[in-house]
Amino acid sequence: MIQLRNRNELASLLKKGLEIERGFENLAQWEGYVQAKSDMFRSTLFTMISESEHHATMVTEMLDRLDLPNQGTPPLRPQNFDFSTREEAEVMHELARNEKLVFDLYSNIRDSLIGSDTASWLSEEDREFMLGYLAELIEAEAEHMRLAARGVGKVERIR
Repeated sequence: MIQLRNRNELASLLKKGLEIERGFENLAQWEGYVQAKSDMFRSTLFTMISESEHHATMVTEMLDRLDLPNQGTPPLRPQNFDFSTREEAEVMHELARNEKLVFDLYSNIRDSLIGSDTASWLSEEDREFMLGYLAELIEAEAEHMRLAARGVGKVERIR
């Protein structure tokens, strides 16, 4: 695992999580929601959308705790998701891939934070706050992976 040496390194990793939450996950989930035929599929996606918004807020709160000047919200790389010709199972597979990506990122950030000597640049209170939020995010992303995996078994053409 990497050793985090300062606030900027931690902030950089957290910003990647924010980009995945807002760019990859949210845009893909919304595209699936808009294209969904099944009410159950749409309901699952709505749950994932609203929770991903909450996750983005949590990551923003962690970034705020780092109190870095001009951190702002990172720009999103353009993403194009077109699920108009895909089966719901294919959409859920794509969403599961994004959930796994952010799950791995949060797990790696947490492990790096645990294994790093942060005493000189992060208060113990902020460290514990971040570890708590990261644990919550990891569990939430694991649940999203389970939701997506459950949806992979369904085969229904979207529009």
